[in-house]
Amino acid sequence: MGKSIKKLKTSIICISILSTIIILFTFFEFIALKILGLKYDSLSNLFLFLIIYGFLEIPLNLFLSSIMKALKATKILNSSKGLLRFLVNIIGTFILLNIIDIYMDSISITQFGILVFSVITGLIGWLSIQDDAEPPNYDTKEYNNLDKKFKDI
Repeated sequence: MGKSIKKLKTSIICISILSTIIILFTFFEFIALKILGLKYDSLSNLFLFLIIYGFLEIPLNLFLSSIMKALKATKILNSSKGLLRFLVNIIGTFILLNIIDIYMDSISITQFGILVFSVITGLIGWLSIQDDAEPPNYDTKEYNNLDKKFKDI
């Protein structure tokens, strides 16, 4: 019984910390979008917009990050953290915000605002990955060791 309570406490603490971080990022993204011309009909529509954006942005960034790392691992790219990654982040955010803007009549953002927001978030995302380790190249000793570890699981 004592272990399950500790696990529950740990889970609640982790969820609380993660929720706080997500709320803070959402708040700062809202402020940035508001400065850049975000217009909305009601707070409920704004909240819906932020939820949709958040739930679509996270998997999109994970997908784009995976693509870049796969291209690096197969030696198509020299680095998964270069200028191409920055441009991919900008383009992904730009397209996502335009799609949301098109389908949500109650929300409007200027194209300039979307572009500036995309560049800012792309730059923040790009700078945040600069200290991350690069994936190993395919058919190297390091890659084969990792592959073997995953096959043994």
